[in-house]
Amino acid sequence: MTLTKEQQAAIAEKINSMTLPSGLGDRHNACSISAINLALSGRLTDKIPDCMSLVIGKWIIAVQDAMPDAMRNSAEWKSLLPLAAGTGREFEHDRMAIIVDWMWDTVLPYAQPIADAGGYGEQWRTMYSVRTLKAALAAADAADAADAAADAVAGSAADAAAEAAAKAAWRPVWATVHVAWYAACSAVLSAKASGDPEKAWKHFDPCGLLQKLVEVGNDTTR
Repeated sequence: MTLTKEQQAAIAEKINSMTLPSGLGDRHNACSISAINLALSGRLTDKIPDCMSLVIGKWIIAVQDAMPDAMRNSAEWKSLLPLAAGTGREFEHDRMAIIVDWMWDTVLPYAQPIADAGGYGEQWRTMYSVRTLKAALAAADAADAADAAADAVAGSAADAAAEAAAKAAWRPVWATVHVAWYAACSAVLSAKASGDPEKAWKHFDPCGLLQKLVEVGNDTTR
């Protein structure tokens, strides 16, 4: 950890005194990252602090705005943020791998029924089975074609989720933090496509994933 116990306690106190909103918020009720910055420096900003993993920070920014309010303000989420703040940047590729596996194993398969109903189920299933850029682009093209034919919001969101997966799969080109960002975006868009975002977010379990991310580098996980 890169923070003192006193700093983590200050973050916890700040976060627990607020209702965490979608978006940046203000000095009274700030978003997950801004609340951390207010506790550490007194500045209202969603710039990821130097003490925090960039991968975790980018992922949090993408998912926290789309999560249900109750989940974002749950005791579990709030208790993890002070730990996330002190994760540092030594194990970024390990964290990225966890987030990308979450995208392939948990997020994208959840949208399979939407893909089946839209007529591009085979391409969608192939995408998260083979986990390649080519398969993700094929799924995006198929979802886009279905969306053009049906003019459906679900198809549009599924198309965007597949494109986000494609960008996350393009690892040699995209920087680590961009991979985490696009993996998170695939969750946001898949939840929207599902028609029941609250149920989708319960399945995606961002609190459980954040727990895994903050544990990376601990002796118990090596």
